[in-house]
Amino acid sequence: MSGRKVRVVIADDEPRARQFLEKLLAEHEAVEVVGAARSGAEALTLVQRERPDVVFLDIHMPDLSGLEVARHLEHEDRPLVVFVTAYDRYAIEAFEVAALDYLLKPIRRERLAEAVRRMCAETDTERAERGRALDRALDAPEIQERMPELRRLPVRHRREVRLLELDDVPLVFSRDRLVLARHEGHEYLVD
Repeated sequence: MSGRKVRVVIADDEPRARQFLEKLLAEHEAVEVVGAARSGAEALTLVQRERPDVVFLDIHMPDLSGLEVARHLEHEDRPLVVFVTAYDRYAIEAFEVAALDYLLKPIRRERLAEAVRRMCAETDTERAERGRALDRALDAPEIQERMPELRRLPVRHRREVRLLELDDVPLVFSRDRLVLARHEGHEYLVD
């Protein structure tokens, strides 16, 4: 990604944490923060709209965890993932899903600088391989059994991602190479 700014999206449900991370990232000329989200669903919408190079994900967020967001990122042009959390116990799972880095809160400037160096050094080929590794890791049985049970289905509605309670979705079907979900008389595109 050398030669251009690395486009970043931040997702954290804590306003102060989002603002602090954005402030620290602004100290790096090679980084441009293109958006910040307060929840997992908002993060998916923002990533879909902005197509960032990197997404910084908190692990614990409303509606979808950071690990679930990573799982739902689109396969094409998947951004690199850096997890940011106060909990060290998720580090193994984060790297099992091919995270670029794992930062513990409170974030130290030196540690963030190291993550930024990794982001900037990642070539497009390495990024593509990391995306394929993430796909393989998320499909692995040992990861599947640790993933929370799917209770909500992320669907597209206009330019947003909505979460439908799975128990309220009577039908999921395919039409013209698309997967759709029927909910309360409407059809929604499923990622």
